[in-house]
Amino acid sequence: GGAPDAPPDYSCVVANHVGYLEILALDAVFRAAFVAKAGVRGAFAVGKVAMAKHCIFVEAGGGTTAALGARQAAIMACYVKACGGCHSCTEKLVLFPEGTTTNGTGMVRFRTGAFVAGLPVKPVAVRFPFRHFNPAWESMSLREHGWRLMTQFVNHVELVELPTYFPSEEEKENPRLFAENVQAELAAVLQQPVHPLNRQQKFVYHKFLVGKLAADEALREARALGAADEVVSDAYSEVEKGVAVGGKVEE
Repeated sequence: GGAPDAPPDYSCVVANHVGYLEILALDAVFRAAFVAKAGVRGAFAVGKVAMAKHCIFVEAGGGTTAALGARQAAIMACYVKACGGCHSCTEKLVLFPEGTTTNGTGMVRFRTGAFVAGLPVKPVAVRFPFRHFNPAWESMSLREHGWRLMTQFVNHVELVELPTYFPSEEEKENPRLFAENVQAELAAVLQQPVHPLNRQQKFVYHKFLVGKLAADEALREARALGAADEVVSDAYSEVEKGVAVGGKVEE
């Protein structure tokens, strides 16, 4: 895959997910629509804003890939017929393929939902330069995070737009390959590693942090979740091969 000289307007944005602050920044730049949990629709104030912005609401446990594909197809159709007036034309679809937030020092492996349609995407790298308090939202309450942000003199965010990525025929047939290649470009810009982890494993880590799970219990549960997840299980196999050659992994 690669980037021709004239990127189309129908490409959706894919970005690494560090917290909630980049949502504001991405919306300011792209006039964006996002993917949100179905429960957000009924949330006070936020729900009405999300509906006004034509966000995609998904239920837990399924339907996300189909919903993304339908919206991407609608955007493509509008581009082809030069509609220019509906929300599919005027609002950029912004997706966070990690499916969860990180602390800004690394990414977790992209899910494939944003790439199944086989359409071009616009990678955007998100980073928060800081000196004292990391604006990434991880492992603390929203109240504490907001307070720490407001007591910091200034907060910075950087959005780095990469060239629109056009998938090759092989990538169109293989969404996993498409996702990995796009994430590799973002990782190179951010100079961050990509970890074979998912959202459920992060919640296990949070339980460990607050003392609800012992370290050995957390490791066992996280490994079981990884082995059951096809997105990260193949990476686990590579880790196991490395352990067999180089020795045991310390727990």
